Amino acid sequence: VARALGIPPDLDAAVRLLVEATPQPIDVGKVNGVHFLESAQIGVPAELFGAAAEAEEHDLHAVLRSLARARRIRPVPLHLTIDGRRIATRGMMLAVANAPYTGLLYALAPQERLDDGLLTLLVYRHFSLGELLRYYATVAFARERPHPRVTRWPGRRFTIASDAPLRVRADDADAGTTPAEVRVLPRALRVICGSTVFVGHRRPRGRWRRPLPLSRTELKRLHAPLTVRLAAVGRALADQLTRSPAGALWDPGWIVAVQRRVGPRHVRAAEAASNLGSTWGVIVTLTVAFWIAGRELAYKVLGVVLLCSLATTAIKAVTRLERPSHESIRVWRFEPSDSFPSGHTANAVTVWGGLAAYGRLPWAASLPSVVLVGLSRVYLGVHYVGDVVGGALLGFAMLRLHEVVWPTIRRQAGRLPFAGYVAAGLAAPLVAFPLVRRYPDGWQIVGALIGAGVALPVEHRLLRYAPRPLPATAQVARVGLGLGVLGTLMWRGIRATARRPRDGAPWFAAVALWAVLVGPALFVRLGLARRRPR
Repeated sequence: VARALGIPPDLDAAVRLLVEATPQPIDVGKVNGVHFLESAQIGVPAELFGAAAEAEEHDLHAVLRSLARARRIRPVPLHLTIDGRRIATRGMMLAVANAPYTGLLYALAPQERLDDGLLTLLVYRHFSLGELLRYYATVAFARERPHPRVTRWPGRRFTIASDAPLRVRADDADAGTTPAEVRVLPRALRVICGSTVFVGHRRPRGRWRRPLPLSRTELKRLHAPLTVRLAAVGRALADQLTRSPAGALWDPGWIVAVQRRVGPRHVRAAEAASNLGSTWGVIVTLTVAFWIAGRELAYKVLGVVLLCSLATTAIKAVTRLERPSHESIRVWRFEPSDSFPSGHTANAVTVWGGLAAYGRLPWAASLPSVVLVGLSRVYLGVHYVGDVVGGALLGFAMLRLHEVVWPTIRRQAGRLPFAGYVAAGLAAPLVAFPLVRRYPDGWQIVGALIGAGVALPVEHRLLRYAPRPLPATAQVARVGLGLGVLGTLMWRGIRATARRPRDGAPWFAAVALWAVLVGPALFVRLGLARRRPR
């Protein structure tokens, strides 16, 4: 609390602050009728914080009981409501932060301000007790360590219900069990604070002007005028977009209508349709295209997908539109990124539309895939209709742009020496890691890039894979063999990622090696493909 309020550890400076500073209003949280200043812990964290409080009282038996209860907790269905937005998920540990730090300066929500009228809900996904202890050790003493399996949701009012009761603590006080009602009391407490980035600071009276030492992260946050300007421009663009005549597409009523029309029994089918536009759905589709049609088609479609992904990421970073939020909407999936445009829809248009545009798939088969992806994103409650329309338009625009620039890309790539391919393959994971490490599947992407960086130059130089016209049964056998191994490797990689994100990287490197090099080499060996002349 002292660090967040900017209270100096030096006694003379603290007394001077007490005399000369002006009181400032800050927010207070409330859970199940109990107030808190730092955070409310639910589930395993509540048991651990309770054990720490009991250890301070030298109650060894209570400590052991709390740790035993924490070990017995298993993931249960959770029903969350965030400012009227309903979310269904599974887990066994959550936290609601009002201050940036709690306990031993655990940096639970380093961006949180004490006077912004908001709380931050943290959902810990796929954490064991040991992994949670290691995570707390890495974020202790105000160290920021973003974790891909920690999802943060800002809001003013939360309802947290679980199929089995979970313990709730408000700072160092027990607050019962779930279901829990959490809300913020804006500017409810007036405190004296010093120079801090976590409370709107007014200049103190008198001559005391000495700023407190700030961390590197806090200094970056203070000296980022370009970032602030871009964020302001993005919010203005998003506001104009939703207030224009096209703003009707961002009416939550469309989502409610789709969910009521389809009903609640088709969530798994919608998730399967949504995966046609997911990152790994795109990779599997391009792999099959490579095995059946060869390098030319796979590289062309991969190029337009990468171009569209860069454009989607840039637009999301500028517009910063929030995900759908309404009390009548049922949100079936967690999506931590911004809403506009729909990346899944853009991916579906570029992949399935690219296969049709380049003559390998009829439009009658491609368009239903795109429509299914768009409808599934609306049905799952993660996108407005306007997001889906924007993603589709962006995908078609990138297809047209890629047709113009592809001949130049192909000509320049043909002049690149073998050492250039190797250098590009090794540089891709290094460039991508800072961009994707905060995503839940960031380590998977890095592992796949490492495997592809090794496999692509070797395949290009030594294997020179080319498909061979085969009967339908032989085609099915080739694709079935390849997808069987590919699916097994991906399943093992997903299981390893659930334990620890970086453990999934080797498995997805093996996925890329199999898809690009080992699988095609096996097809050539079995007579299901041939080698192109040098």
